[in-house]
Amino acid sequence: MKKLTFACIILTICLLAIFTGCKKSGAGGFRSPGVIALYGGCCISCECASFSGSLYYGIRFYSDTATLYPISNDISKFGINSGSKFPVKVIVNWQHDEAIKTGNNIIITQLKVTN
Repeated sequence: MKKLTFACIILTICLLAIFTGCKKSGAGGFRSPGVIALYGGCCISCECASFSGSLYYGIRFYSDTATLYPISNDISKFGINSGSKFPVKVIVNWQHDEAIKTGNNIIITQLKVTN
């Protein structure tokens, strides 16, 4: 009986250590909801050669609808291209594009379509 009680206590301690030690790292989930649209022409702060033709994608975040954030990277890997039905409601993770010194250009790192 002592051995069984001791084994149950050890098993309980091991399970508690496993469940309390396994935590997700990072923020988890997406942080910025907004709307992506396809814009014509060249934005003033963009380097037009980096975008396909004269069209570029921009996002307006719900928290800052007055500012258009041009998207610097290729978002076709997320399933959004010039043939998509715009505007596209999304939730994204992003970072500022340090390569383009002027403007509000961003790089989308994760994207989830919500429409």
